[in-house]
Amino acid sequence: MIYHIKKCLFIIPILCCFITFSYSQTPFYNGSAWGFVDKAGTILIAPSYDLLPLNFTFINDDPIYKVVIKDTVFLIDKNQRTILSGYKDYKTLHTPFIQVKENNKFGIYNISTKKIVAPSKYDALKHISDRNQPTLFIAEINGNKSILDKKGVPLIPWDRYKKIDLENFKNKTYIIARFSGDNFLVYDLKGNKTENFAVSSGIEGEFIGLYEDNNDKYILKNIGNHTYEVYDTYNRAIFKTKVSSEILLDDLLFTTHALSERFAMIALTTSDDKKGLFDLLYQEIILEPIYDSLDVLNTLDNIIVVEKEGLYGALFFTEKEDPDYNANHIVANVTPIIFSKIEKVGSYFRKNILYQLPNGYKCFSYYDKNTGQLKYYLPKEILLEYGL
Repeated sequence: MIYHIKKCLFIIPILCCFITFSYSQTPFYNGSAWGFVDKAGTILIAPSYDLLPLNFTFINDDPIYKVVIKDTVFLIDKNQRTILSGYKDYKTLHTPFIQVKENNKFGIYNISTKKIVAPSKYDALKHISDRNQPTLFIAEINGNKSILDKKGVPLIPWDRYKKIDLENFKNKTYIIARFSGDNFLVYDLKGNKTENFAVSSGIEGEFIGLYEDNNDKYILKNIGNHTYEVYDTYNRAIFKTKVSSEILLDDLLFTTHALSERFAMIALTTSDDKKGLFDLLYQEIILEPIYDSLDVLNTLDNIIVVEKEGLYGALFFTEKEDPDYNANHIVANVTPIIFSKIEKVGSYFRKNILYQLPNGYKCFSYYDKNTGQLKYYLPKEILLEYGL
């Protein structure tokens, strides 16, 4: 018996979780330093950086990287030309604006115009604007806060606001400066205080009224006689099925952040202490239970790591059409089990997974549509050595 069948059978491919950099060059590690390589395995920049180069920001759609050599932090372009140096550190605020650190104080720099927008005198800076709002920043000095525009000009009086937010009202954006509870001030974007505005109080979260956390949760319940039900966030039974007595189910693979209810139908199965995957909808094993562990590395990106005899591989899903049914079969694909470690790293524009080989090399991957496989950003000789 299937409940809410139309919603349940909708499927979304999740290959995008493994695509890392969309550019022609990507960082790799040779055991001692970081360099850049392209998809063909050609080394573009020889390993010379001490830390993983961060895909930092853009200038005219070209990537800019933050790199480190002997504790010196600077920005380079794709041709290894230095874009900015002389500061202790850098942080992305909102393209083209970046935060620069100097003498433990922070300022704002426009990477496109190569000009300082706000001097390094602030204790903290934060970009606050939504996509459809003007570029604005919260600045703090000695416990007092204000809002800076993209020219570095304060828009509201400095004060000990507990929180500052932006709200859209009748096609205009307003600044809400809260002290506590119902004690707040409202300004327009010219810094004029207004009373013609209503704001609800007591709302938790970093922003007010802009985002909602859709963290759907799913629960697998064994109701006896080899019969299982799947419940959603609202404790509704969305699926019910009876499985063979030979199938032992532990839990759902995605108990949170499943891309759709279709992926909530994938369960963990166990045989002789080995892990595999079972599709409740089609009553089929999609991953044989031969792995020592099977873990979702990052529930937001649905990254799955499998372990076998002390080595690791990554699992990704594709789908296969069924002409007799309106739901596709889910196919589990496993990379070679040759990695000594697989981890989520960095703070790039999208989440990234870093693979480490037993020889100390580290790399990112990309999905090759022509072969249906994951490929790796590594030098040619390493790709040949490991059969990748």
